[in-house]
Amino acid sequence: YATLTIAGNNQPADTRTWVSVVASDQRASGSGDIGVFTVSRTGGGTASAVTVRYSLGGTPQNGVDYQTLPGSVTIPAGASSADVKVVPTGPSRWPIDKDVFLMLEQGPGYIVGTPNYTTVTIAGNN
Repeated sequence: YATLTIAGNNQPADTRTWVSVVASDQRASGSGDIGVFTVSRTGGGTASAVTVRYSLGGTPQNGVDYQTLPGSVTIPAGASSADVKVVPTGPSRWPIDKDVFLMLEQGPGYIVGTPNYTTVTIAGNN
């Protein structure tokens, strides 16, 4: 029998850019009180901007119940995060709270990590 000893880890460093999202302000109740999703990146450095795609869901409608969100956000060069702001267009149409869901989508130049989805609540008009 032969014995093989492997010393060290000759794997290259992971230089890929990973993105994730959190609700940094989880509740919106009007134009003066907005909700905020924060999309962050790790790894890969910050020398270049990266545009991250996302999809939205929930009962509140994009462009109706809150200002239109385009489905992508750019994290600028030199920055590690960017915000997506949920700005209600007026008083809620519902008597109870409703959630806006944001889910990150795969795209060029990054890998979706975790957490990859979160919610912001638009307050009801009760």
